Amino acid sequence: MKSRLTRIIFYDPGKSDYWKTHEKPLRFLGWFLLLLGMGSVLLYGQTHRLTCNRQPDGSVECSGQIFWFDAFALTRPEFINTIVGAEPAIHCDSVGRIGRYDCEFTEVSIQNSANSMTISANFLNTRTARESADRINEFLGDPFSQSLIIINRNNWIAIPGFVCVMPPFVLLGIILIVGQKTLIRQDYAAPAAKEHVSEQ
Repeated sequence: MKSRLTRIIFYDPGKSDYWKTHEKPLRFLGWFLLLLGMGSVLLYGQTHRLTCNRQPDGSVECSGQIFWFDAFALTRPEFINTIVGAEPAIHCDSVGRIGRYDCEFTEVSIQNSANSMTISANFLNTRTARESADRINEFLGDPFSQSLIIINRNNWIAIPGFVCVMPPFVLLGIILIVGQKTLIRQDYAAPAAKEHVSEQ
């Protein structure tokens, strides 16, 4: 016996009444899943670009900005001047039960004498956070270096997202939108085909 999901996704002669009676909800669900899948492209394609420049007086100014695939800006740049150093910073995520947290050094704190700017853990892991902080400090210690650009993306999130999250949502959304219309057309065309055969 075919499950309801099987009858919904695949055409089963005599069962397409389900599509006709649930046309609007299925179409809405299809568009929702499709937009959710496309939205995940925006989410998992985000990168963080840190740009540091040495000023004429020898001080260093940095700006951080989020891009989509390092091509289209998604946020306005955040600036911090007169940088004195950078170090990995601890970031905590709640896990399961209330009051339990998993904390790791997966952020980078860029400091001057008054405040700091943080590179989010969304774009880093413990290794890349340490590497980014080291590169910033090396740049600060080299008076002959004029600029530094660091681009970070968290591949541990991006790759599974593109492989496991986006395709199912997009595929199922297309099936519910396009497949629904196709099945209804098939159902309406069937009686006409039978009449044509009987006339012959």
